[in-house]
Amino acid sequence: MLISFLILNLNSFSQTDTSKIILPTKTARLIIKDLIEGDGCQIAMQQTYIKIKKMEERDAQKDTAITILKQKDSTNKFMVFQKDEQLRLCKELSEKLQKEIKGYRTKNFLLKVGFFGSAVSVAYLLILK
Repeated sequence: MLISFLILNLNSFSQTDTSKIILPTKTARLIIKDLIEGDGCQIAMQQTYIKIKKMEERDAQKDTAITILKQKDSTNKFMVFQKDEQLRLCKELSEKLQKEIKGYRTKNFLLKVGFFGSAVSVAYLLILK
């Protein structure tokens, strides 16, 4: 095992960098500049994604608020409808009561006239006898 380990560690088996590229200084500076700009663009993109995520969350909150307000609106419309129904029923009952009162007054008046007429006729009959 030691022998196989030593054989594998020989220079002929190990990897060496044999390819070296020599670039002119101007080209190297342009490459470095492009790499720096690329890193800056990546950071800007990450910030843009964060902003987009926050805007989506804000939109979701607005949608939730709109849904809640729509539910409140429908509830308020239902309540207004119920109040209108109550007012209509109260008006109908009031009109019925006024008719009944008018009928009772007429009946009461006729009873009084009848009683007064009978009292006068009884008195007349008593006087004649």
